[in-house]
Amino acid sequence: MTMPARDKLKGPVTPEVFMAIQMDEMVGRLAAIQEHLEKQVSHGFVVSREVSVTDSPTEINLGEWYKCTIYNDGADDVYPYNVRQQADTRDAALKKGDSLPIEKGERNRDRFYLVCKAGETATVRLFWN
Repeated sequence: MTMPARDKLKGPVTPEVFMAIQMDEMVGRLAAIQEHLEKQVSHGFVVSREVSVTDSPTEINLGEWYKCTIYNDGADDVYPYNVRQQADTRDAALKKGDSLPIEKGERNRDRFYLVCKAGETATVRLFWN
């Protein structure tokens, strides 16, 4: 009498099969680690842009970025905020001549906003990579 195929799968796993299963698991985990590390490494280029900021929120969309530094060239204070919060002019302002570094830890497509108090304006420079 011949054994059905399913019965052949029962029983102890051979060392070779067990090692193949472990190697497959390690390859998957290493690929995930490599993907995470690649997002954390700068690509070696810096892009800059000058933006005029008024009392109407200005959306800043840098595309894919890792780090960004905002320089306030004046004339008035600038209030940066992200999508999950609204600007509050009682928050700490980015004053004329100040800079604000933002480091996300890995490449992303996050957007943020800049705004001045009512009736005020400023020019900011953005540098990112």
